[in-house]
Amino acid sequence: MRQDKVSRFCSLGVGINAKTSRPTASNAGFRLKTLKRHLKEKERWGSKAAEALQKQLREQQQQEAADSKLLQQQLQQKQQQQQQLLLQQKHIAKQFDNEIGDTQRAMKELQQKCNSLEAEFLSLLQSVLQLLQQQLQQPAAVEKELAAAFEKQMQQIKNEVIFKIQNLETKSENKETLGDAWRQIGMQPPHAVTKLGV
Repeated sequence: MRQDKVSRFCSLGVGINAKTSRPTASNAGFRLKTLKRHLKEKERWGSKAAEALQKQLREQQQQEAADSKLLQQQLQQKQQQQQQLLLQQKHIAKQFDNEIGDTQRAMKELQQKCNSLEAEFLSLLQSVLQLLQQQLQQPAAVEKELAAAFEKQMQQIKNEVIFKIQNLETKSENKETLGDAWRQIGMQPPHAVTKLGV
């Protein structure tokens, strides 16, 4: 009976100590195991979180690399398009300058031809005046002879003038217009050129 009371008292003592701030050896061991278990769980959670972050970082780096490569390709395409447009602009400008030069030379040649025709007409007029003066001074006997010579000379000069005018028209028809350079590369000529009818 006495031993049972002692054991009951000891068990009550252990229960009392468990409720107080003084941990017993068994309670301290339990808390240590609990802390170790919590620590392992935190380590596992931290390891999983680190793996997830590393995976997310790798995916982000791969996405950034793909985006960067795509941007570089788009930039290269834009640069190539700009270079092609620049080359086309240079070609069109050069062709336009050449056409302007050809047109100016053709206009200069035409002006020279016109001046030459004008000089020939003046020479013809002077010849006519001279023949008229000679006709007035000559007797009537030679009037028919002078008239025939005058008509022959007039016909010869007329034929030469017509021949030169036909040559000028043929050269003008065979010459390229200002809008041909744009049409040859599949583009519409500027409005300022189309207004000229070319």
